[in-house]
Amino acid sequence: MARPKQISDEDLIACARKHFLDEGIHVSLQTIADHLGISQPALVKRCATKRNLLILALKPSLPMFLGDLMQAPSADDDLFTRLNALALQTIEYLSTAMPRVMRLRDAGIELNELFEGFPKAPPLMMREAFAGFFARAIEHKHLSTIHPVETATMFLGVLQGYVLVQILESADFDREKAQHYVYHTLETLRKGLC
Repeated sequence: MARPKQISDEDLIACARKHFLDEGIHVSLQTIADHLGISQPALVKRCATKRNLLILALKPSLPMFLGDLMQAPSADDDLFTRLNALALQTIEYLSTAMPRVMRLRDAGIELNELFEGFPKAPPLMMREAFAGFFARAIEHKHLSTIHPVETATMFLGVLQGYVLVQILESADFDREKAQHYVYHTLETLRKGLC
């Protein structure tokens, strides 16, 4: 009897993610199993249920740039150069996280289940980190006196709005277009914040 094909967890999750994002949450487990070259029972043995596979495949990770946000801008930093880099990282993260969350919500998965195991939901962590960044920028006289939490909420909303439009237009992440958007957004904020 032939040994069953060995598929790594990473390959299984990547394959399921691609199918769920490309074809929707109603793609069959059989379609995913066929793509992996394994039987549907073998797939079910690995993930137990389609719901579990959806969560495994689509649950977003924590934003890797949160550590960069925690570093206070020094008196010598060009605040808008730092904000530009952070905004691009945020858009890149949201470009992968938002479609995943949208699919999971389509499947009826509640946010508390989706973000289980996180200290807070990633968008709240990003808002808190940006608020801290803006507060430290005020301390270093990079910004006029603003409300850091409200400014962080507005800033993230502008970035999320950009990503949402890209999703609705079925556009893949385009660094050049995102850079253009971020530059003009920051120019507008610079005139209003400083």
